[in-house]
Amino acid sequence: MNITNQLFCVEYLRDNLGWEDYKCAALVGCMVAESGVNPQAVNKGEKNGTLKASSACNKGTTYGTKTSPWAYGAGIIQWTFTDRKEKAIMGGLGYTQTQAKQLIQGKGIESLTLEQQMKMVVYEISKGLYKNNFAIVMNKCETLKDAVASVYCRFLGGFSSKTTIPTDADIKRLDKGYNTANMKSSGSMFGIRLNYANQVLDNYHHSIDI
Repeated sequence: MNITNQLFCVEYLRDNLGWEDYKCAALVGCMVAESGVNPQAVNKGEKNGTLKASSACNKGTTYGTKTSPWAYGAGIIQWTFTDRKEKAIMGGLGYTQTQAKQLIQGKGIESLTLEQQMKMVVYEISKGLYKNNFAIVMNKCETLKDAVASVYCRFLGGFSSKTTIPTDADIKRLDKGYNTANMKSSGSMFGIRLNYANQVLDNYHHSIDI
């Protein structure tokens, strides 16, 4: 794990969203599981068309479709489909739609810096233009576990429009979905993310000598 990147992202979320430490650590911990907080990370299986279980598996279809060569997980939160990529780039960085499309079809989101990608993350959350229930749920979280569950089930992983903190049943349902999609049992994906979030929070507190 890149601790420098972790700490940068926690501070960025604190400064730009006003979240408490544990909420920032929850999102960053889930980012560790998604990408290692590496802005250059890509889902190679989706990009080269070998991850058949993924709805984004490259089949050479036209731009804008879910199976196009440009619909693959990329960046710190693994932006996948081109529509979402365009909106995040336009809103977070001020690009025109044409410029956003050129970036996606050229070097990709993975060519952007960590700070540029964090601007996109903050834009999506603060404007509520992607899963607009997420910020509402995060405001209700009082523990690291609840915050990680909310990131997992209401933002990065899940597609529920609920505004309630995810239950254990919600978490188990998403874990099962992940394992089915990957055609293997990987244990609790939530548990992995919670462990990472605990490490991120510890690293952050250590960095400020709490």
